Amino acid sequence: AIRRQRQMCIRDRYTNGQFRCAECRKLFRILTGTVYSGIRLPLRKIFMAMYVLSVKTDMSARALAAMIEVNRRSAGKLRRKFNELYNHEGSNEG
Repeated sequence: AIRRQRQMCIRDRYTNGQFRCAECRKLFRILTGTVYSGIRLPLRKIFMAMYVLSVKTDMSARALAAMIEVNRRSAGKLRRKFNELYNHEGSNEG
């Protein structure tokens, strides 16, 4: 008899955007394990901020907040995370 292998991740429709691991049954989000894991914003806003900050790196948090329509604290956190990622990757190229 051929057994079907279980999928690594199953989408659980009752967990509001979270996934459940088929092996350990723990819940996780799509950003788990990334630099942006602590940010509770829609992916669309995170990607928009990444694009804007890659084009104009010296943008203030207030200007970024107005552009992507989030509050200033969220924009500042996104900006710090992006700079952390960018500076970390830039230091490896040397």
